[in-house]
Amino acid sequence: MVAVDHGETELNNEYNVHINLEHHFGGKGKDYLTFLTDTLKPWIDETFRTQPEPEYTLIGGSSFGAYISLYAGVVRPDVFGKVMAFSLMVWQDEHTLKDLIGETDVSSLTKVYLNIGDTEDKSPRGAKLLVNYVKDIHEALLSNGFPEERLRFDIIEGGKHNEATWKETFPEAFKWIIT
Repeated sequence: MVAVDHGETELNNEYNVHINLEHHFGGKGKDYLTFLTDTLKPWIDETFRTQPEPEYTLIGGSSFGAYISLYAGVVRPDVFGKVMAFSLMVWQDEHTLKDLIGETDVSSLTKVYLNIGDTEDKSPRGAKLLVNYVKDIHEALLSNGFPEERLRFDIIEGGKHNEATWKETFPEAFKWIIT
């Protein structure tokens, strides 16, 4: 397992492909993915005993890390065969990822895990919107022919947008995705 720390102040830019003009961030996600696929992963595979094939290569993250991870799986299934997306945030991308899923053959992905807490926003209305955004991604995958048995979507009752919720949900999600 390899963990990549985010770039602190650059996280919103590096983990988002779409430039969100209203909130003034994003746009460097493709560069970040290129770093992962063309620099980091080849170095890992050359340095350590790995099984480099996509069916053995998982990418995952939380929040915007979940967003860039799912994006990576959709556009580079030749590298990343499995995706774990905790508290997937897609509110900022104006349907860019959802549209991409609809236009892309996602069938070569091995497995995809999505989750979202039902209390990730302070307001009930905001929390419901966040859940609905992830439901839309789930539906886009299914509508594009991604097999339901290779897709898991959990709505976490009482789940918040924080490390405690991600820590609690990780073990079961990880066990599912590697079996």
